[in-house]
Amino acid sequence: MNEHSNILKFASRSEFARAVSEVERLSPEGIKLLSRAPMIEPRIIGWTGAPGAGKSSLISAIVRQRRESFPDMRIGIVAVDPSSYRTGGAVLGDRIRMEELALDENVFIRSVASKNVAGGLSPSVLRISRFLTACGFDEVHIETIGAGQNDVSISEIADTTIVVSTPNTGDSIQALKAGMMEIADIHCVNKSDLGAADRTASALQLTLPDKTCGWSPKIISVSARNGEGIYDLSKLIDEHENYIESSDSRKNHFSRRRRFEFEETVRYELNSRIKNSSAYQESLKSVEENSENPALSAEKLLHSFFNNTF
Repeated sequence: MNEHSNILKFASRSEFARAVSEVERLSPEGIKLLSRAPMIEPRIIGWTGAPGAGKSSLISAIVRQRRESFPDMRIGIVAVDPSSYRTGGAVLGDRIRMEELALDENVFIRSVASKNVAGGLSPSVLRISRFLTACGFDEVHIETIGAGQNDVSISEIADTTIVVSTPNTGDSIQALKAGMMEIADIHCVNKSDLGAADRTASALQLTLPDKTCGWSPKIISVSARNGEGIYDLSKLIDEHENYIESSDSRKNHFSRRRRFEFEETVRYELNSRIKNSSAYQESLKSVEENSENPALSAEKLLHSFFNNTF
């Protein structure tokens, strides 16, 4: 369990939820909170896979199991949802998919809009995960949108990456095409109660590369509906955590993760601030009215922003 003595504490759950919102927006108050937060690397379990594979149900089942096994464990869940085209906000609400867990005071759930960024992970996902850890949470489960190839970016920030597929859907072939085979630490075939899970698991096994050293990706069939295999999946998560804690790659992983967060935050904030400027709106209007070349207009706009900076 998180044993750091300098973790941030809040008077109530609602106050804490508001603090997470400020951190997510990177508002002035959120920046103050982050400056007070101890730099503790989060323990992140990333979940990806095709839409409809049952990622939300699996996360709910795993978190319930881990809370039963470790009563003092505090767990965060960050669910990345598609952004509304009109508002840019998360389409799905925090509690819609995981209502039972929301009643557990040691579980915190936050839905985050993807913001339609490349990779499906806005920088706020890692920022929230880091903040939750600074507030005493032991691990954070991140659920990606499940949009195919873009979801491979979860491996940049997750300590353990779980790729979820289902029987009889061709997910194993799609995973291979989308590069999912390379990022998975654990392949999880969900909905084993529907049958054909063993056949899917065998097909996945044939695609795994032979490894003579390091962690060999594991394949497990489970059912979020009836609980089959959930305990064994939880043990595999811990087994992988123990492996990476004893490996030499952990420090490099943390460095890559911090770099990812830094670069994505810079990219997102620059993009957001430029788009919110009057100069951008004026240039965009000229382009839409066909009075200016789009590429030249973009170059002129960027020059006006950065000419005195770089």
